[in-house]
Amino acid sequence: MAPGMANLLLQLAGAACCAVVFFRGVSDLRSWRRRRRERAAWRTERATQLAERIAAAYRLASARRGDRLGWSGTRPLRVAAIVDEATDLRSFYLTTPDGSPLPRFEPGQYLTLHLPVVQGEPPVVRCYSLSDRPNSDYYRLTIKHERASPANNRKPGVASSFLHQRVQVGDALECSAPQGAFVLDSLRTGPVVLIGAGVGVTPLVSMALTAAREQPDREVYLVLGFRDRAHHPFKRALEELASTAPKLRMFTCYSKPASGDQQFRDYHHAGRVTAKYLQQILPSLDLSFYLCGPAAMMHSLVPDLLNAGVADDAIHYEAFGPASIRKKPKSVETTQLPCGKVRFAARGIEGEWDGRHDSILELAEELGVPIASGCRAGNCGQCQVKVLNGKVQRTKRAGFHAEGEACLTCISVPNGTVVVEA
Repeated sequence: MAPGMANLLLQLAGAACCAVVFFRGVSDLRSWRRRRRERAAWRTERATQLAERIAAAYRLASARRGDRLGWSGTRPLRVAAIVDEATDLRSFYLTTPDGSPLPRFEPGQYLTLHLPVVQGEPPVVRCYSLSDRPNSDYYRLTIKHERASPANNRKPGVASSFLHQRVQVGDALECSAPQGAFVLDSLRTGPVVLIGAGVGVTPLVSMALTAAREQPDREVYLVLGFRDRAHHPFKRALEELASTAPKLRMFTCYSKPASGDQQFRDYHHAGRVTAKYLQQILPSLDLSFYLCGPAAMMHSLVPDLLNAGVADDAIHYEAFGPASIRKKPKSVETTQLPCGKVRFAARGIEGEWDGRHDSILELAEELGVPIASGCRAGNCGQCQVKVLNGKVQRTKRAGFHAEGEACLTCISVPNGTVVVEA
């Protein structure tokens, strides 16, 4: 081979080697930059997740303490829409009058309404669970119209009748900020069972919607009980949720299915929600349970779950008014408290405490001492009075944070002799 040709081949081979080295270097540089971007994105994602967990932990702790509310006192919210959901069940969508964002609430919390039922008289105070997931555009309350029942000697609900019969779109309702300690623990990622019946499904629906959106990988068992299809609210929306949320399983019970109700189309189980039925559909009872419903269900299901081996701290429940579960204090039974008296200082009236009453409020009502009340379950704060002397004990965890030395008389019993400012 001629020397010139050999040199040319050597030059071409060297150029090829340089090109290979160059392009490999470019590729390695690109890979390095890509890995650096991926590491930066991973660190950013981790930091965002940590910030979200810290924020969730802060909100959860504040909700349980009840010491950080969206606003103080009351403020007017506008009724933006009213939707019929089922028989005697109606949703009220509330917004700010100026369209500004609403403060976040935690799924399971409630809104307290101050309703001007009778002009010139103090407002009627009632607590209603928020029935949608948290968002800044509106609050949704789904409220049952409590009608009169001559057979049971039951009068119509004062507040629910006012809302169903007199409130219209465009009206303003005075509201206290969302509050309540019955909230879904979003810091946990383990399976959770949400059980509701009747209008008591409202906080559980809020929890289910929130979990599906904010914790899509969390296993959720939603167990709902209604009388029949006509009394089944959110049916289409919940069926769509169950079909799109990969980790949510929904089971519906009808206690009295109507002739047109079809099993496995409208409902799964004919009968009420019971511990026996839960054992049939759940993988185990070693889960977290959240319950809300009428008195009959709550007073039977909670003890049955405990008897079936569910840990006490794994059962979370809420019920308002007559449906409240009044548990006796764990440390001391009411009937074993020291003999004493409850003195209502403002009226100069004393009453003997003998354990016959469930609360100081009930004793006050028997003695004719006027104490305002609303939810009668420790949630609205209307019955709080200052304790001037002695000590009281709560019969359940309060959803309202009482100020200073005040007690919530609807869920408090005296521990010895007590003097209250009422």
